[in-house]
Amino acid sequence: MKISPINLKSYNSSYNQQTSFQGGLEKPLSEQDYRNAKNYFNFYADNLDFKINLSTLNSNQLNGIQYGIDVFDGLSMDDILYVITRGNILVNRGCSNGCIHCLFGASPFSIKTLDRMSWEDFSSYIEGAKELASRMKNKIDTSNWFKILFLDSDCMDMEIKDKEGNSYDFVDCVKKILEVNPDYQILFDTTGWCPKSQNRQKRAEKIRDFILKHKNNLREFNISVNPFHQVYINSKEQNNPFTLEEKKKKGEEYIKRIANTLYTFTPLLSLKKYNVIARAIPDNQTDNPSCNKTELRSIIKQITDELRKMYEKDFEGKQEFVKSKKDIDKLTEQYETLLKDDLEKIEDASSIVPIGRAEKLFRNPQDSFEERKTNFMNYLKERKHSDIPLAINPNGKIVTYYADMSIPSDIKLNFENKDKEVKPLGSEIKDFIFVV
Repeated sequence: MKISPINLKSYNSSYNQQTSFQGGLEKPLSEQDYRNAKNYFNFYADNLDFKINLSTLNSNQLNGIQYGIDVFDGLSMDDILYVITRGNILVNRGCSNGCIHCLFGASPFSIKTLDRMSWEDFSSYIEGAKELASRMKNKIDTSNWFKILFLDSDCMDMEIKDKEGNSYDFVDCVKKILEVNPDYQILFDTTGWCPKSQNRQKRAEKIRDFILKHKNNLREFNISVNPFHQVYINSKEQNNPFTLEEKKKKGEEYIKRIANTLYTFTPLLSLKKYNVIARAIPDNQTDNPSCNKTELRSIIKQITDELRKMYEKDFEGKQEFVKSKKDIDKLTEQYETLLKDDLEKIEDASSIVPIGRAEKLFRNPQDSFEERKTNFMNYLKERKHSDIPLAINPNGKIVTYYADMSIPSDIKLNFENKDKEVKPLGSEIKDFIFVV
């Protein structure tokens, strides 16, 4: 089945049938293909004194330039360019926060599926792109190469390992990308971390210092504040095993978690693209008082009160961020403004999609799976092929997605872990494949 202009193929409605992932090459490449592609590029580029956008070249004549780059084995230049410019790199597939409003319904990390990309596979992709640019004499424009590093994970949890067991975090991954694309735009999202975790605290400080040094590369730095985090939910749910005292401690734990996060990232207040994002459901759209705008207003008040205490303690001690009593007021007020400005924008539920785990929080019935599937198909039909987003799984297999739904594609990167299973991204539509 084809739906123009996006090519979707049905495969017998058999949910057990495996996708073939043939890629876009009719036959394997040869050394002669490589020489022909090099000659074509050299003829085109030798007399130019500006960076070339690869989309302006004849991709059929350029096929062969990728010969021998293992990670791109079986992919045409059209495939490669599409993946590099539209593919979000899902370094991690999992999240420990359990936020009930999560669009993709992110689940905790599991040993049953490949939830973390290996450093070797991540590096092979970036190094493969680097080699591709080198073969074209570094005369190509790489400023739009590589997208964000997450969808259903928290950037603070980002951690992958190499075969020797060495760990690499968000900063290490971004540094690798900057080797190929110095203009890479960094997007960072978090809902904080447990203040008792020394490992996470050190990681946060490393990220903060890195962002300050690369502020010109910052697209957005977002901290999410809401009543949907699992720790806070545990303090409010009626039917859970926690005692009243334990629930109180859970609520305090969330407040301290966010206050510590804001405190740690205090130096980023000087950056225009540093955001504290407040999210809740408008009071008139939910019957659950623990997740509405009124509840969020209370949370914000508790957070800023706790944050002020932290600034006061800093002034009396290390004076890491606070050098005078005026600084206490100034910094606290800056955060109050950020939070309250976002709070006042909560007039509808457009920022929270009432599907999956969040559906039960809303007063009115929401779209069914089939209705959302139809919306996905319409989305694909209405957009240019090059505008459709992709996501690269830890095993190299590539999907396209919209809202909470995904469709597998017919291509993959040649990762070492290509045969390992990954969890679906959101609700997977299994009776179609997206033909790149």
